[in-house]
Amino acid sequence: MSKRWFRSQRAPELCLTLSLLALGGGCYAREDGERLAKESLDHDRRLRALERVLPETQEKIAALKDKLDAATSTVTRNSADLVTDVDQLREQLSTLEGQIAEAKHLTESLGKQVTEQASAVRQGGDPALNASQIPSDRNQHFRAGQQAYDAGDRGKARALFREYVRRYKTDRNADDAQYLIGRSFLLDNRPANALGALRKVVAEFPKSDSIPKALLDMGDAFYRLHACTDARSALQTLIRTHRRHPLARRARTKMREISRAPRGYCTS
Repeated sequence: MSKRWFRSQRAPELCLTLSLLALGGGCYAREDGERLAKESLDHDRRLRALERVLPETQEKIAALKDKLDAATSTVTRNSADLVTDVDQLREQLSTLEGQIAEAKHLTESLGKQVTEQASAVRQGGDPALNASQIPSDRNQHFRAGQQAYDAGDRGKARALFREYVRRYKTDRNADDAQYLIGRSFLLDNRPANALGALRKVVAEFPKSDSIPKALLDMGDAFYRLHACTDARSALQTLIRTHRRHPLARRARTKMREISRAPRGYCTS
């Protein structure tokens, strides 16, 4: 019996033995064993590499956890600070809003005072009247102005008469009220203001019987302002349009006075 035959007869037994030893698998060739051995070595190398890296990785994880805890603490603290800052800003905003409201009220109050003062200047410096000082009845209103005028309280008289003209422009006494405004300025030696009021008598009440008085006083006012040409013009208008009026004689007398004015007195 040859050795080759013996080996061929023993091959199945060897295969069976190797199969039992190889975890119950089939019959492994030599190449399969070498491959398994190589893979086992690779796994061992990877495991050892992981074991070497694991402590470093754990340290990095611990460091990251510390940073995360610190960041969380910072955010929490900053959040608390932010809430405090927001509360403080709200309080400051509320204070500023109060100051703005107070400043606005003061500005409005001052603006009202300035408006009233400007109105008083436009009206010749006379103070404005309160509503309680103005009678609601038309006749009583005119009498109140007349009484103030007669008593020498010309500022109050002018204020009452202005309001009277404003309220009752078409009333039969409105022209007289307007004339007395101009006349009171002349009595206070304020000829420029007097001219403004007296011109309204002529312009706004063309049929008024107060026009002759207004023209005579305009001549006087112009003369006080050294405007002799305008003074003569007003007086000549009175003489021409109301020739038979008693005031025409006084106008002629005033004309002679102007003609005898001191040298250099008349500027126009």
